[in-house]
Amino acid sequence: RLDWSRPWQPAIRLARAGFAVPPRLALMLQSGFAGQLAPDAKRYFTRPDGKLLALGDTLRNPDYADTLERIGRGGARAFYEGPLAAQMVAAAQREPLAGTLSLADLRDYRATRLEPICRGYRVYQVCGMRPPSSGGVAILAILGILEQ
Repeated sequence: RLDWSRPWQPAIRLARAGFAVPPRLALMLQSGFAGQLAPDAKRYFTRPDGKLLALGDTLRNPDYADTLERIGRGGARAFYEGPLAAQMVAAAQREPLAGTLSLADLRDYRATRLEPICRGYRVYQVCGMRPPSSGGVAILAILGILEQ
């Protein structure tokens, strides 16, 4: 119901301005986690001098900001068709773990609105995603156990 470009603005600002690398991310990067990343992802966590980001360094993602701006301007169609869709398909088909995603898959995809599953928990009404996602069912089951 909102103007399509409006909800993206906070994420665009954060991606452009960046944020300080928090302790947990810094620890992960220094622990060898980055060695397991694809080159594009590793580059995201690397300083211009080639060293991995450290605690307090600023992590920015201007490519993500550009992507969100494109979706904000073009709506869902900008995600499922056109240059952004072509980039996603190319990345998904890249070795060493090439997949089978195609432009037709994205073009033909139709999001469906599913009613959430809800359950009372103490004084709250808790809702989550219904199957085929398992998250909502799992959370409601856990809350049911905890309520006892």
